[in-house]
Amino acid sequence: MKAQTNDLQPWERIFDPPEAKTSSAQVQMRLLRKGGRPFLLMPRSRRLSARALDLYAPQAIIARYMKWGLGLVSRFISPVGLEDCSIYLRPDDPFAVFLSQLSGITPPQFAMLAGNANAEGQRCVFLLFDAKGHPVTVVKAGAGTEATRLIAREEAFLKSAPLNVPGIPKLRSSFASERVCAFAIDFFPGASPPAKDQAPLKILDAWVYPAPVAISNLPIWQRLLEGAGASLASAARELGPKVVCSAIHHGDFAPWNIKVHRGTWTVLDWERGELSGLPLWDWLHFLVQPAILVEHAPPSEILARLAHLFRSPLFVEYANRARVTGLELPLTAAYLNYCIHVTCQTEGLEGIKALSHLLSQLNPARHGAWMKEFGRP
Repeated sequence: MKAQTNDLQPWERIFDPPEAKTSSAQVQMRLLRKGGRPFLLMPRSRRLSARALDLYAPQAIIARYMKWGLGLVSRFISPVGLEDCSIYLRPDDPFAVFLSQLSGITPPQFAMLAGNANAEGQRCVFLLFDAKGHPVTVVKAGAGTEATRLIAREEAFLKSAPLNVPGIPKLRSSFASERVCAFAIDFFPGASPPAKDQAPLKILDAWVYPAPVAISNLPIWQRLLEGAGASLASAARELGPKVVCSAIHHGDFAPWNIKVHRGTWTVLDWERGELSGLPLWDWLHFLVQPAILVEHAPPSEILARLAHLFRSPLFVEYANRARVTGLELPLTAAYLNYCIHVTCQTEGLEGIKALSHLLSQLNPARHGAWMKEFGRP
């Protein structure tokens, strides 16, 4: 009886099933599970296994130490807790051929990070190694209706993104078959930035367009109105006729989607990206999401951090350029409503709702008083 899709391992949804193992190339791997589910496939080579951890960007302190320890141990011995695993690649599998062409070797050497299994449209990220064992290319791939839709959406954004805009990776190549969609970008070394880092200004300021536009004309605002309906926060309702400078919008601008190397920021995972979004939302996401998902900070503490951010000189400079000065509170309310009613994020939703509720208790007319009440000197 043919296995159901839900019974397949993430890589089994992407690679063609071998007709006979004897006619397929055997790639020996080690599997790390997280919460009992496949999380990271690593090559058997100790050196490549250590490099495979570049795919994983933990945020919690204990997870960072675990990654560091696993990387250190992997260089010398076979780490305990990893399962031996073999993947069989058919010589006529188009996706395997695509990986071989990018890496320059057959069969391809790779590590694979399984995407969020709780989200619809799980995708996998492959890190390809060349013949000398150097990481060279990153491939994001997905199988199934929702996964291929998200891959196609991210690929379309990367194709349409303006050239020479900092932070946006360039599309190298793409792949599509009846079952799988994928695209490739360069490998970017580096680590995730701290959530309290104010360096986002370097990127977000460059993403702001100089020409002003009415918020009501932006597709992202129209989606919010449609998604939230009568539930839209009262503070956000006043935004429609306001004029701001639109900005490139990432949609999941969180530390774990960013690589920093020698001061250069590269932002990954653009499936929610759009060329004309609302300014400030990505900066809010950068601060709010780690506070909820990693630190489990209470809503009052997050509000205090927001007030402190809005009073900082770097933010004031950004707000003036983006023409959002005085709109911080309604834009924050609108951002939280977007997370709830449009993005419908699978993790941290209750924290977003609690923060939105607390924010709704503030009188927009007393915005300045709120800044003084919650902001830190």
